[in-house]
Amino acid sequence: MSQTAKDFLTRCFAPGETIALLLRRDDGDRPAQRIVRVEQVLTPRYLGWLAHENVTGANIYVAANPLRSGSRRRTKESIDSVRHLYIDIDLDGAERVAALRASDAVPAPTAILTTSADKYQVLCLALVSPLDGACEPAGSISCARPSRPGRRSCK
Repeated sequence: MSQTAKDFLTRCFAPGETIALLLRRDDGDRPAQRIVRVEQVLTPRYLGWLAHENVTGANIYVAANPLRSGSRRRTKESIDSVRHLYIDIDLDGAERVAALRASDAVPAPTAILTTSADKYQVLCLALVSPLDGACEPAGSISCARPSRPGRRSCK
């Protein structure tokens, strides 16, 4: 696995935190989910396994926020703290990323990942936590720049 991936994980998660990984293949196999402590993922053996899975066709996704210790599923109730808002851009990608960068309505992106031609995943540092009852700002962001018509990220 690349140094970039390792740097991303150490920048986004603190030692001792629990993170969720999802490995998905296009061949129809059932996705594999792993919920582990960040230190385990950062070991050479685990990173090597992830690199092998990626090279053999698995897309690897990391949940944007840490989970509560002992969590076994990726649910809203399992989230320990909200640090990032996740924006999935599947339509008019380049145009929407440019608008997002120019907007004062949302925090500046901390990471923009190109997932395929004109499709992006964006992480923004959360200024308010949807878990604290502040879902409207996240809903407003989703509605202002929906990746899929009618999709809301927080409700």
